[in-house]
Amino acid sequence: MDMREEYDFSGAKRGVFHRPDQQKRYLISFDHRPAGGEFEIYSGDDGQYRYRLRNAHGMVVVNSEPFKTEEEALQSIDALRETVIGAETVVAQ
Repeated sequence: MDMREEYDFSGAKRGVFHRPDQQKRYLISFDHRPAGGEFEIYSGDDGQYRYRLRNAHGMVVVNSEPFKTEEEALQSIDALRETVIGAETVVAQ
């Protein structure tokens, strides 16, 4: 049985599960994943590490701040990965 036959999804938001007694939970599914892309870590002339995120077409979509060590840059990439999935879009006023 298709879940759409059993439940009303008309007010649903893709990837968000609403449970009134719990915090929002997010689901990563294959249709939410980007087609490709990569994080590129590099060392600048100042000796500090940075990364850039390129999409599947090679366009840079994110540039990082400088980090003292490569490990700090890797930790920032991990934090970004954990944060981005399911992040809400908010327009600052």
